[in-house]
Amino acid sequence: MCKDNIRNEYHLSTAHGIDIHTYNEIWTEIKSYHDKTVEIHKKKKGDLEKVKRSKYLNFWGPRLKAYREDTEYKFKLVQSRNRTWSMW
Repeated sequence: MCKDNIRNEYHLSTAHGIDIHTYNEIWTEIKSYHDKTVEIHKKKKGDLEKVKRSKYLNFWGPRLKAYREDTEYKFKLVQSRNRTWSMW
C-alpha cells in the first residue's frame, strides 16, 4: 500500500485506478432492500409481524461475502503492484 496505508475508496480510485464498493453504496443498498421488504411484508401480513432475520441473512450473506472477497483481491493487486514497482 502507500506509505500511510490508505485504503479508502477515493484514494484507491484516484491513486491506483482500482474501484471498490464504498460502505455508503452498500449501506444504501441494504436500507433500500429493507424498506422494500418491509413494505411487501406489511401488505401481506400486516403491521403486527416483523420480517424474519433469516430473510436478510439469506439475501445479504452471499452478497456481502462477495463484496469482501472482491475488495480483498483488489487490495492484494495493489500490494503486489507496489512490491514489483519498489524492486525497480
